[in-house]
Amino acid sequence: MNKGRWRMAAAVAALLVAAGVYVVVKMLMDPPVAISKIDVTHSAFDNDGKRQFVIDLDQGSVTEFESSALGAKQTDSKTLDPAAIAAFQDQVVRVGLSSWKDTYRDPNIADGGMWTLVVTFANGQIKTVTGINVYTEWVQPPRFSIFADALKTLVGRDVF
Repeated sequence: MNKGRWRMAAAVAALLVAAGVYVVVKMLMDPPVAISKIDVTHSAFDNDGKRQFVIDLDQGSVTEFESSALGAKQTDSKTLDPAAIAAFQDQVVRVGLSSWKDTYRDPNIADGGMWTLVVTFANGQIKTVTGINVYTEWVQPPRFSIFADALKTLVGRDVF
């Protein structure tokens, strides 16, 4: 390898090490924050009703509501297993919820469904994300399927 290529390779290696150090330092300075509460509301275009899940991870409970033009009613409530909550928190750390955009929309679908996700973190920060006609991976938030699957495992049924 000639000197020019050697220097370039060394510079690239130094940048990669610096980038790796930056990521580690950033993670140490900004550790992931646990989630306290999740509120998911889902509605479909062909149905005037809404389905809502209120998941309180601090209290270990999930409550489901259905609403229509006639009003809202609680349809289910259950206690969550503390080990399942801990496993959920571990999985969701990798999702990066706080970096998700506020709205995801598929412009090619006009008559689908809509969901709103409100996440309250343990530090009091609140993140609201809305999905409109979001059925394919190319318009979903990053790592959405990991989050949706973890939530399904926690709650015991599909939330989205």
